[in-house]
Amino acid sequence: MKNKFLKIIFSYSIAYCLFLTTLNATTQDSLRSKANEKLTIFNEIQSNSLKSITIHTAIDSILLNKKTDNNYPATFTYTDANGNTIKKSIHIKPRGKSRRQYCSFPPLKISFSKEELVNNGLRKKHRSLKLVTHCNDDNSGNQNVLKELLAYKIYNKLTDNSLDVQLLNVTYKDINSNITIEKYAILIEDIDELAERMDGQEMEGYGKSLIDFEQENINIFSLFQFMIGNVDWKIRVQRNVKFIQSNDEKVLKVIPYDFDSSGLVAPEYARPFNHLGLRSMQQRLFMGIFKNKQERKNTITLFNSKKKAIYLLVRNTKRLDKRSRYEIKGYLDTFYQIINTRKLLDRSIPLGTKKPEISNYNGSMSL
Repeated sequence: MKNKFLKIIFSYSIAYCLFLTTLNATTQDSLRSKANEKLTIFNEIQSNSLKSITIHTAIDSILLNKKTDNNYPATFTYTDANGNTIKKSIHIKPRGKSRRQYCSFPPLKISFSKEELVNNGLRKKHRSLKLVTHCNDDNSGNQNVLKELLAYKIYNKLTDNSLDVQLLNVTYKDINSNITIEKYAILIEDIDELAERMDGQEMEGYGKSLIDFEQENINIFSLFQFMIGNVDWKIRVQRNVKFIQSNDEKVLKVIPYDFDSSGLVAPEYARPFNHLGLRSMQQRLFMGIFKNKQERKNTITLFNSKKKAIYLLVRNTKRLDKRSRYEIKGYLDTFYQIINTRKLLDRSIPLGTKKPEISNYNGSMSL
């Protein structure tokens, strides 16, 4: 009996040792995998604070040919986390639609060299990034960049299903003259990189409607657009939205971008959407659909839970002048007044297919 008991103990001991060995090997493999995981160029540039970079290129030619899709060779210089100066070869070209028409300095698309990224220990994927520029040379250009950055950051607070952004202080140096321009810009994460983070892939989907998307995702998206006073988007034609489908459940989610025509940013070139009945950039119009009270309540609860963090974002964006911060806070105040006042809520964000009312010029509604 004693020998049988010892055999059982011995067997369990061997099994336990094998379990620990396997667990340790798995842990080590996981650690090695993480250690060997390469960064993307966006990861490399990302920082918790303002990042300074320099772009050497034919700036004068880009500005003169801003309505073309011409590519220009350039160098992209920055300092990495270890304090080393890094210089990369890139190609740069104008992009965008409306901003190309109105802005003296167009938005840009930057493409890094695959070979150079690999040689520097970075991933060759996600190498093309959008750069939101200052548009015009006066001080409002920098202020508008910071306001649009704030819109992206607010959405980051509301959901992980959102594009990461990095504020840059860019010095543009023309290679053919003494022209030097120093302005703020926003570097936007590649949509395929976000899709990878979400364990999904980007999908093209013309003809889609609000009901084709995961309910929580489309509800947060729609209320956020109302929050910042943005109607410059269309699901059906994929205007200023991207779609990501999950790899497992095949769930479709919408990702917003491009917020310059919102009431939160309201640059001098933006105009209210008169065909929707809007007469001011600060007016709001809800363009989503809440199927029932519970869906609306759940979404509003989320926004209320993030209110303190959102206001803190505004307060801590010190590069925004005091007037802009005061105006943005006031604009957000009216949003929270609407969603937390039943009469205003039912009129501006009704349930089902009932037509929403437009808010007043300052974002509020009269009872």
